[in-house]
Amino acid sequence: MKLLLDVGNTATTWGLAETNSITEKGFVNTHPLTSLGARIQEQVKVVLNSVLDSVWVASVVRGATPVLEKTFGVEKLHRILPNTIRGVKNKTLEPEQVGVDRLVNVKAALKSYNPPFVIVDSGTAITLCAINSRGEYLGGAILPGMKLSRDALSEKTSLLPSVEIRAPEHSIGRTTEEALLSGIVLAASHSIRGLYRDFSIQMQANLGDGTSHITFIGTGGNISLLAPMIPELDVIDTDLTLKGVLEVANE
Repeated sequence: MKLLLDVGNTATTWGLAETNSITEKGFVNTHPLTSLGARIQEQVKVVLNSVLDSVWVASVVRGATPVLEKTFGVEKLHRILPNTIRGVKNKTLEPEQVGVDRLVNVKAALKSYNPPFVIVDSGTAITLCAINSRGEYLGGAILPGMKLSRDALSEKTSLLPSVEIRAPEHSIGRTTEEALLSGIVLAASHSIRGLYRDFSIQMQANLGDGTSHITFIGTGGNISLLAPMIPELDVIDTDLTLKGVLEVANE
């Protein structure tokens, strides 16, 4: 039995896997970091019916791995690093700077979907990754997630409140809350749609992908909220990152 961990800046998603299937999953808040391992372990114990053989971690949070090692043991814990992910051809100019979560997403997508494709991962930050018809990771875009945008507006202005993120009923906000939701949620969806369009044009015109359709894959904790506003999405795969971690673990 393997424990798969996707440690993000806001939430940590965990999954239990036997061979090629994820049998159980859940999530905890990543912070406070000092108790992260204990909180994961508490949830896992409720559903774990066998001995935990190994723990596989894809983390974008500094300091998370030592905390997890204390909980699960150094000998069981395997940290996934960008340069240890096989089968992903990283064609960016600074390959060592690419987040491990983005690369395990690409690894999982390459197994399940035919390239070329674009992956949007909506979490604390929203990332888009472009993979050409040869399965090469070309790069992408990073923009603030919806909660980051909300918090920045609330914290950096005197009068704007913090609102619960949800789909707006109108694009023209008739109240301050409606205006904030329009500016945060609709702006995020329009940014994603525009970037996907621009990615597709560049990939088709300059990168040898002809006129083929660029499959658009959505994942991340907030993708279900955004999906109805992004008709270009071909598929939603909320387990994509955990699937990528499992792919690495099974090699």
